[in-house]
Amino acid sequence: MSGTVKRKSKKKSVPEPERLYREGLGRRVRQVRAALGLTQGEMAALFGRAKNDTISRLERGEMENIPFDLLIGLQRLAVQAKYTAAWLLAGDEAPMTDTATRLLEQLHRLAAAMPPPQPPEKEV
Repeated sequence: MSGTVKRKSKKKSVPEPERLYREGLGRRVRQVRAALGLTQGEMAALFGRAKNDTISRLERGEMENIPFDLLIGLQRLAVQAKYTAAWLLAGDEAPMTDTATRLLEQLHRLAAAMPPPQPPEKEV
């Protein structure tokens, strides 16, 4: 005998659909992070995590249970990067196009310039 010991992997077997979902989510999180110009450490700090290991595991598709606060924060960052929350979670929508982004910004400017609505006058 050579004296080497085979160690069993600690990774659990993950069903194929779940593995594919986790990997897809990880790719989308990485895409959002890159679009915002953040490192894994910077993104982890935004969520109050001490290490970038959380983001790294998420991007590699290795995080089994995503904490709720992290999920909400990821959705907010996705929107800042011009993606929808649905795209982040399910990958079923494309990021907003430049045209859609410009139209949305124009709509926000118009709404900000409008006077606030006045309550209807009471009849005497």
